[in-house]
Amino acid sequence: MGVLIGENDMYTDFGMILTDLSLEMPEVKTKYQELPLENGSIDLSEVVTGRPVYGLRTLKLTFKRRGASASEWLSVCSQIASAVHGKRLPITLPDDPDHYYLGRIACAPGVKEYGAGTFEITATCDPYKYAQTESTASCGAGTTAVLNNGDEIVSPTFTASETGMTVAINGGAAYSIVQVGKAVKIPELLLLPGANNVTVTGTGNVVLTWREGVL
Repeated sequence: MGVLIGENDMYTDFGMILTDLSLEMPEVKTKYQELPLENGSIDLSEVVTGRPVYGLRTLKLTFKRRGASASEWLSVCSQIASAVHGKRLPITLPDDPDHYYLGRIACAPGVKEYGAGTFEITATCDPYKYAQTESTASCGAGTTAVLNNGDEIVSPTFTASETGMTVAINGGAAYSIVQVGKAVKIPELLLLPGANNVTVTGTGNVVLTWREGVL
């Protein structure tokens, strides 16, 4: 398997071999307040959120294809651009098949010389990489420990098996799930990284579904 961009395998579909990869860590958003006539500053970076907040990250991929004629090379470059250029797509790297990066793609075909051509793709991505498979937890009446193994605070969906069910997370307010058998989001209910206590009332089960994100 080569690099997957959307549904396109860069090796299988276009004959592109990955030769170089550069992945930046997302920049931490910070805020400092200077103190007049005092040493240092007050760090306000987590005052609003209570946790670090990150900017976007850049992923750069360089590919090479050998043995193509000039006309074949131009055709392949056009095919790749038509498939991915300017689009926001998931990117899966062959060394990390369980996760994907999500970002907007920019293509930059390089020169073709000595029978080989280079092609560079730059993606401006979300700060987290995401699990390919969603996580789920089924909670009956009472309190259930639900583990979010990611680094990101996530908003799960809730699917109730019966009418009249409510759900609360980590001792917060309880919210009714008004639809049965359909996944719904409740914006006020979030899963923190690590262990969370999910409290359900009612006679059925509530299934939580979410996608974990890690740096």
